[in-house]
Amino acid sequence: MKHTYLKHEPEYFAAVQSLSDADLTSFSSSDLEAVRVGVSAYGLHLFGKLRIPAMPESGPAYIHFRAFIGGDGHQEPGKAKLHSIHTEDKEEPDGGRTYRAIFTKEDPLEWFDT
Repeated sequence: MKHTYLKHEPEYFAAVQSLSDADLTSFSSSDLEAVRVGVSAYGLHLFGKLRIPAMPESGPAYIHFRAFIGGDGHQEPGKAKLHSIHTEDKEEPDGGRTYRAIFTKEDPLEWFDT
């Protein structure tokens, strides 16, 4: 996961650069700390806040993801499929930009498109 972003904006994963891809993805369902669901005409959008166990809880240690569950008329109705992980590209007051894909416990889990 991280290795594909390193080709473009390595800042997205700066908080977890010391982790291997195996450590970064060593989570299980018990690491899912928050879930939200949004409804659209196409189906359900499932948002999750997943804790990365290899990271200390005191700092950035969470991935926000979106999965889609299609209804009737979709190839696999009722089956969740990963759509994206949240990546933030934020313009700072000084005109600079910050990028992140690893969030803190305090960052709310909200609807996102990217």
